[in-house]
Amino acid sequence: MAKLMKMLQPLQSEYVDRRFDGTKDEYFEQLDKSSTLYIGNLSFYTSEDQIYELFSKVGVVQRVIMGLDRNTKTPCGFCFVMYHTREGAQAAVKYLNGTRLDNRQLRVDIDYGFEEGRQFGRGRSGGQVRDEFRTDFDAERGGYGRVVAQQIAASQLTMWQEVQAGAGMGAAALLGAPGAAVFFNQQQRGARQRQQQGVVAQNADAQQQQEEEQEEQVVLNPKLRGRGAEQEEEEDWEQQQAARRKRARLQEAAGEGDAAAAAVGDQQQQQQQEEEEDGGEGAAEVGDEAGEQEGDDDGEGDEAALADEEEEEEEEQADDMGED
Repeated sequence: MAKLMKMLQPLQSEYVDRRFDGTKDEYFEQLDKSSTLYIGNLSFYTSEDQIYELFSKVGVVQRVIMGLDRNTKTPCGFCFVMYHTREGAQAAVKYLNGTRLDNRQLRVDIDYGFEEGRQFGRGRSGGQVRDEFRTDFDAERGGYGRVVAQQIAASQLTMWQEVQAGAGMGAAALLGAPGAAVFFNQQQRGARQRQQQGVVAQNADAQQQQEEEQEEQVVLNPKLRGRGAEQEEEEDWEQQQAARRKRARLQEAAGEGDAAAAAVGDQQQQQQQEEEEDGGEGAAEVGDEAGEQEGDDDGEGDEAALADEEEEEEEEQADDMGED
């Protein structure tokens, strides 16, 4: 019976947040009136909807705030649940502490209240402190603890360096001379690729650092600060004005060319008309001269005919007189 009562009325956690801005008495005073819960031992893959659905069974949930890795901004195994009433938070501690979610036993405690920034992990690597020194392998919380994972990675690197250093003798003993040569070439090729990748990464970092320094210079220099957009607009306006002036010059040149061509055409047409008029006057003078000459010829012919007629009349008169 006592065990059942202990389960139904769990003791309040003795955990005290050392970053609380106040005394210990003030801390416990806020705990006594808070309606916010701290939920621990979550899986990295548990979603906000799952938490909301579970804790809504004992009260009206106001907000769920997921704990995030400070560097990657991904879930890191804890959250805050805010209820509308103090009774809802107490019911959650009473009935849901120790409940299994995603096959993990939850730890539910009253929290003194959420503040901006508390949603991020406080560990050196960005997650929770408990995951820094954890020595067991937990697939739901990222595998080994961060310190152990770094130690494993360092030992693997040392082992690989030793294998690479003794690749010639070890491979020769295991694979023979041809196989050792192939193995050694593969190792050398992999080392060169890693070196090239490192150089590319260094260049990218250097370029990013240079861009950041340039941005800082723009921010620190009052002559450059805040002029980027205005300067671009001014340059665009100048380019547009230059383009308009260029088009106007081209149109003027085209208009002058058309006027010159029209003037030349008019001059040629006037010259042609003058030539045609001169040709017509010449032809008329030639026709008049030819007519005068024909008239002279006709007059001479008439005079000759009259002379012949007079001679014939005189001959006839002479004949008549002879007969008489």
